[in-house]
Amino acid sequence: MDYELISRTALFQGCSPTATENLLYGLKTFTKKYKKGAPVYLVTDIGIVLYGTVQIENNDLWGNKNIISLAHTGEVFAEAYACVPGEPMMVDVIAMEEAEILFLNVPELF
Repeated sequence: MDYELISRTALFQGCSPTATENLLYGLKTFTKKYKKGAPVYLVTDIGIVLYGTVQIENNDLWGNKNIISLAHTGEVFAEAYACVPGEPMMVDVIAMEEAEILFLNVPELF
């Protein structure tokens, strides 16, 4: 795993790669790879893009899609939803290209 990259994210800013590795050790983290166009499902996890790009979008009842943001390599996403347990996710996350995501389980952080 690229701890150098992860230590540069907003969540681990200021931590050395070694400190980041130590912080992640023992937490319920996992990585998953996605093909272009695949949906990324999150429940209580924060996502960190290890490579690739994901698109955060809102699809309304009439089929209109609003692009809210993109998360590129080294960026964090879904932190707002992950930190509010039980709140339904009102957006979709789609891999815009081949991507690998590191998931951090928020309940494990507390």
